[in-house]
Amino acid sequence: MSRSADLYREYLAPSGKELSLNQEIQLVYVENFDKTFVQDRGINDSQPQRLRFTLTIERLTLIVRLVHELQDLLRALNEELDKRHECYEIDPGNCLLPILTGASSLEHLYIGYCITMERLSTGAKFVEKYYEASKGNQYPDTPQSTESGFYDSDYMTGSPETTLRKQLLHARSPFRNEAALKNGTYPLNKKPSN
Repeated sequence: MSRSADLYREYLAPSGKELSLNQEIQLVYVENFDKTFVQDRGINDSQPQRLRFTLTIERLTLIVRLVHELQDLLRALNEELDKRHECYEIDPGNCLLPILTGASSLEHLYIGYCITMERLSTGAKFVEKYYEASKGNQYPDTPQSTESGFYDSDYMTGSPETTLRKQLLHARSPFRNEAALKNGTYPLNKKPSN
């Protein structure tokens, strides 16, 4: 059996854990964002740089682990393809995970979480694509339902605040302010005013 097949089998089958990596990603992806995932640290005038909202330590630990384990798998599968393709990056430039550790508003945390979930789901699709390519099969492209550039690594460059602003331009969210987003004045990760 090839190394790609071994990696893919490990991805699908639980080994010493209750769920496989694939199952964990699918389970996390279908869960709705819940207030129990959020820790409100309040406003602290003695630490103005500390951002108010974060994921709970349990949720953050889970998401960070899934991102890193899936990224490691993607890199290993991509290496088996003789690096014919640039490897898909779930969190290029480490721009998304910092948003989950601190956001100035619940809306920013929610949108950062949703983008991370979408990128995890897309990463899972790339596992399938890389595995099929390693067998010499052509993985069928999925219909494009998202504006081009939304998932491109180049689109995820810059600070977490810049990344979130770019992603918000594409998000369907009640929190959008078109003019502020386009001119860069949308207040991301800033201490809220009282």
